Amino acid sequence: MKKITPYLMLLLMLLTLTSNSCDEDILDVDISTEITRSIDLHVNQGKESIIENYTVDLNNDDTKDYINKIKNVTITKLSYKIKNFSGDPEGTISGTVSVEDFSFEPIVDNIKNAFDSNTEYKISNVNELSTIAELLKEKGKITVEIDGESECPNNSMDFTIEVTAKLKITANPL
Repeated sequence: MKKITPYLMLLLMLLTLTSNSCDEDILDVDISTEITRSIDLHVNQGKESIIENYTVDLNNDDTKDYINKIKNVTITKLSYKIKNFSGDPEGTISGTVSVEDFSFEPIVDNIKNAFDSNTEYKISNVNELSTIAELLKEKGKITVEIDGESECPNNSMDFTIEVTAKLKITANPL
């Protein structure tokens, strides 16, 4: 019995160490969060170039405790829409919305119609969303840019482009 006890203890220690290293994922925390950013635009009468950019940062109330421990980011939805419109009802905008190096479906729309119909423009290319999610995971933030041209034949217009990202984040407190 005395000869078996040290071997039994050694076996138990090895099993404990092995099982602890495999179960690290048990401590993973899944966080669902939504990040919304608004870009307020004023466009003068006539034709005008528009270049606006801003940063989307992962650090918010939902993620702040785990910001340096993020293991995975998944974008479950990325979209934009026109909010708070006033001005020329015939005003249009054409251009692109880009995230880092990815340009998405061009914006070509009558701004008032998009506002009145509450049109939501969804970005749905899975490969692009995965790459953007990976950039968010690595850098903790991304840059969104609106680059285009407006045309307001009758008057100026003011509106907001609201970009929303719904994210699922996996982090581990260890």
